[in-house]
Amino acid sequence: MLRDVQLPRCACDDENSVCGYPDVILYMDKKAHLLLKWETTTIDLAVSGKEVTSESYLGDYKKIGKSRVPHSFRVVRDGKQFLEGTVTKYQTLESLDASTFTKP
Repeated sequence: MLRDVQLPRCACDDENSVCGYPDVILYMDKKAHLLLKWETTTIDLAVSGKEVTSESYLGDYKKIGKSRVPHSFRVVRDGKQFLEGTVTKYQTLESLDASTFTKP
């Protein structure tokens, strides 16, 4: 059964934001219903230690089982290439043991 959960209110500029977490903007392919890009702000721990705009791009979707999954990704921070990669193999699990989700 689902029940309503009230999130604590705090002083945010936007009532749709979750306080303490940066907003995430999602860009979808309207026809294929696939995530193409997401944009957010993050702290650049690798270089400057300052807040930067991070854009993550997904592409080269291929069908694996019943799902379509991206096989390429690219991350751009403040307009500069930060990371790029290609997925060469996906391995799916048939099932997970229930003990995986028990609290320690």
